[in-house]
Amino acid sequence: MNKYLVAGILAASVTLSLSADNDWLHIYDNSETPEVIFTTPIDRVQEINYTGTDGDTFTTIEITPVEGDVTSLPLSDIGRLHVGTNVPTLYIATDNGQIPWNKKDWWRGAVSMEGYGAFPDIELDSINIRGRGNSTMSFSKKPFRMKFDKKREFLGLKKSKNFALLANYIDNTLMRNAMAMKLGEMLGTPYVNHMIPVNIVFNGEYYGSFTVTEKLGINSGSIDDIDEKKGILWEIGADDETYVYHPAAYPNLPVAVKDPDFDDIAAEFEYFDVENYFNMWKRDLDETMNSISAGAQWGAESNWDDFIDLESFVNYMLVFDICCNRELRHPKSVFMHKAGIGQKYVFGPIWDFDWCFNFDEGAVVSPSKYLFLNQWEGGQYGGSGFFYAMCLNKKFQQRFNERWQEFYDTLYPQWLEYFDQYAALIEVTAHQNGERWPASENSKNAGSSADFHKNAAEMRQWIIDRIEFINSDPKRGLFENGDLF
Repeated sequence: MNKYLVAGILAASVTLSLSADNDWLHIYDNSETPEVIFTTPIDRVQEINYTGTDGDTFTTIEITPVEGDVTSLPLSDIGRLHVGTNVPTLYIATDNGQIPWNKKDWWRGAVSMEGYGAFPDIELDSINIRGRGNSTMSFSKKPFRMKFDKKREFLGLKKSKNFALLANYIDNTLMRNAMAMKLGEMLGTPYVNHMIPVNIVFNGEYYGSFTVTEKLGINSGSIDDIDEKKGILWEIGADDETYVYHPAAYPNLPVAVKDPDFDDIAAEFEYFDVENYFNMWKRDLDETMNSISAGAQWGAESNWDDFIDLESFVNYMLVFDICCNRELRHPKSVFMHKAGIGQKYVFGPIWDFDWCFNFDEGAVVSPSKYLFLNQWEGGQYGGSGFFYAMCLNKKFQQRFNERWQEFYDTLYPQWLEYFDQYAALIEVTAHQNGERWPASENSKNAGSSADFHKNAAEMRQWIIDRIEFINSDPKRGLFENGDLF
């Protein structure tokens, strides 16, 4: 390569002396969809040299580290050098030297972290760790729940003992949850989880890219301004909790107490009657569910907004509609909370967006796909009928249209800008994750994050097409066959 042609590459190394704490050197190949072939923190680079056969031709770049061996790369393979950020690295070690394989047993261990200037480093701290999630626990790359011995600040999140480590195993962009949560935040959905990308080294071996976020629940860093002795967090469509109820209006639909833990309250207060307390909340829930069901009856006026905060449900449905998260059909991971008896229920927090946008187990998802086919569409517990009944509310329909226009005119460009910023942030870790978890080891025909540029570009274009579909569709992408709006 002529020395003048390499001048642009050489210029990148000039920034070494001006680097910030979180600057990394990233070297990309020269393919149509560039991939990272070398990456290292700037402060670990001693010097960069170019060598060749004579004074006019360079053939090799040599990176000399502060410690270790020199890396030599053919210049013919290199497309560009880039100085930018990388995400923090968590170093997790378990006492037994194994990776947790279930969500029942806590394993003792320790964690430390290199924040690379983006976040404060963490010295070795004791933890308990176990698996988390439902279907995601069956995947090769496990998600985890990590628990410190006492509340502490971690990655800029609220002080808490508990944090979730999401594996994003079937997300070949590593961006779906992050984009959904940002959308929820922009629309004002309550208690939105923050998504912090990290690398994890587990028991000395690189394990992949993860997202650290709050553990969803009351008094956990997630919902912290509700008194757990007065309020409640229901999970609609959950049947694996201790306290599960099937409302009379929807007998096939399980609704579980996600928080608080009634047994923990009973252990703290001698005269706390768990059965009576649960019965009180079941009666309260029945009143709300009856108002939803009544509005679905022929000629009835839907008045569930007397019991549920209208704005929260509008924003909730907007997020699921825009992201085309069709798990509402079951439903799965649907949360509704209340600060106390006598107040209104609020929909949220939003959760679980690894299966949405343009992903449907290897199938091509059209951006004009409706969130529901109709109110009778098959679902595990009849979610389609439940949400159709809620969408019959005329106040909801009016406010949904108004809120859509507000999003389209103002928030939409900002959301796309966030997409570009987040994609730039995780570009390197996505490639590293793809090498650790190639498509051949993945499941659900999800592909690999090694093809990050292609995957991210396809997702971004899908979002643009999805927004234009909803904007032009009189049914707003909700029910393909249904008398709404």
